[in-house]
Amino acid sequence: MAIHRPCYLTREEGRLALDIQQSAYADQMIDRSLMSASGSVDGLCQRKFFTKIDTRTFDWPNFQYTYPWKLYLDSNELAAPPTTVTTGSFLPSPIVIPSGNILPRPIEGPPYTSLELRRDTNSSFGSNTTPQADITITGAFGYWMEQTSVGSLTSALTDTTGTVVNVSNSGLIGVGDVLICDSERMLVTDARYISTGISFVSGCTTAQANDATMVVPDGTQFSPNEIILVDSEWMLVQDIVGNNLITKRAYSGSILATHSPGPVFAKRKLTVTRGALGTTAATHSNSAALFIATIPDLVKELAVAEFVVTITQTLSGYANTQQVDWHGQVQRSQGSQQEAFPGPGLPDIRVRCLNKFGRNARSRAV
Repeated sequence: MAIHRPCYLTREEGRLALDIQQSAYADQMIDRSLMSASGSVDGLCQRKFFTKIDTRTFDWPNFQYTYPWKLYLDSNELAAPPTTVTTGSFLPSPIVIPSGNILPRPIEGPPYTSLELRRDTNSSFGSNTTPQADITITGAFGYWMEQTSVGSLTSALTDTTGTVVNVSNSGLIGVGDVLICDSERMLVTDARYISTGISFVSGCTTAQANDATMVVPDGTQFSPNEIILVDSEWMLVQDIVGNNLITKRAYSGSILATHSPGPVFAKRKLTVTRGALGTTAATHSNSAALFIATIPDLVKELAVAEFVVTITQTLSGYANTQQVDWHGQVQRSQGSQQEAFPGPGLPDIRVRCLNKFGRNARSRAV
């Protein structure tokens, strides 16, 4: 199943969590589980932790039983102050409310869960002849707009239809991420190896797991957690000390082999969905800065946990219970009871994530 939504963990983060070997079959199973885990987090917390540029309409009055200058957004919370708010959407010329007359709430947001009109101005809602769809809001809907720098493009995007992006560093970018370049957002749906343009000097030449330090001309051209390919052996870069790459040899089921100093490949050729999440595909220059949308730490941790459980259940035929006695030992005799597994940690992390990031279904008294 191809990735079609932003995910809260990447394909490689999922592999590392369970040490899943690379194969076409595994990719399909992993991608399906990435989306399932992310959807489970959305459902639990009743909010989405990615941003979508959108235009949405609201009734006014909408039976919220609140002050006439206030509009509750409910599940349509904003990750930033709105770019445009209008009233009277059915009028020939809807009335645009000046941004200075709008107060996003709460003050400590984002996310912003309501909007208020300044009472010292003459702005008001309710310009339609019907309360239906009176208010239109355009903006970035979601939890927040935090982003992390992940390098740059290594070749220009000269059109708006191409779906291949070459990046300078793949250690911080993975399948499932939202990649940001200028004002365009792209959804990373696959990653393939491409030459880094660098040949290693020494190290990792014998078929021994402890021969794991690769010397390269410039260590700054790589990053921890990047997967590199030499001949037919995958290696995981675990740390970098100067120009020395500390690797994990024979990564992801590849075969430990001998090598001569030569070219190094890395997963820096990304397949993306252009103009994702309400943005517009555009051209971008070579060396344009790249960012990914940042996922809150506990949200990512829960997504990893949900992913692990989904994969574990898939591989066990969804047999998610076993017989145990009061001492936790596996039993098949009478008197045993059903106990869910794996481990008690998942309910705990669900509760912690819900307590910190869960959105109340109703944010006001009625």
